[in-house]
Amino acid sequence: MKKLFLLAVAASAAFAAYDSVYCIDAGDSITLYVYQDGRVCFGTDLAGEASYSEHGIVTRVASKRIQYDSQGRVRQVGSLTLQYDEKSRIARVRGTRISYDKEGRVQRIGSAPVYYYSDGSVKRVRGGLAAFPAGFTPVLAFMARNDLIALADSNGRFAYGLMGAGTVSYYDDGYVRSVGGVKVTLDSEDRLARVGSASISYDDDGSVIRIAGNKVSYDKEGRIISIGGSRLYYDDKGRVRKAGSGVQLVFRGN
Repeated sequence: MKKLFLLAVAASAAFAAYDSVYCIDAGDSITLYVYQDGRVCFGTDLAGEASYSEHGIVTRVASKRIQYDSQGRVRQVGSLTLQYDEKSRIARVRGTRISYDKEGRVQRIGSAPVYYYSDGSVKRVRGGLAAFPAGFTPVLAFMARNDLIALADSNGRFAYGLMGAGTVSYYDDGYVRSVGGVKVTLDSEDRLARVGSASISYDDDGSVIRIAGNKVSYDKEGRIISIGGSRLYYDDKGRVRKAGSGVQLVFRGN
């Protein structure tokens, strides 16, 4: 099991409007996005074409076959095998066990414990922390820089990730101020302006147009058609069909 990613996004101190997500680099170009309650999504390098079943379920991403168990949960991504507990929460990824506390929150990922403030917000992690805004379901991920990952949903909203760990601090209005030594800066409209040394730029409509020097372009439907040097293509149902190097397709696991 490799290093974890740290996501620095706007986060509520009480996590009322955000999902806490832990991002695990599982190797073989696969990233797990483990929600605090045990839900999981998978990010797999596309660098080729994706295939879907007649019901819209992802069955292959580039050379990796996606297999499901009798309950419809992802049980294998390429050579990566997953296990779930009796509550259908992700419980093991290769040799790494994921455990939960009595409140049902992620308590430990492998040997890395997770600590919380008294209000339930994450206080400190030795691995990585993510917080997705309410309703945010990532469909794409892009390594914008060697220490910065950008995730996008089907509506073009973004969350940002950094490799790192440490104590989490918050602005008075609930936005993440810093994690460890990594600072998050907001603009006058409370949008992310800088994550660490990486800047984020917006157009007049509020759409992200540049992340850490990587240009983002959209089609007339508002879908991302290029990010960095990678071009994206969609099928006639609006699903990502093909992408260039550096782009992950993200899909639900349970």
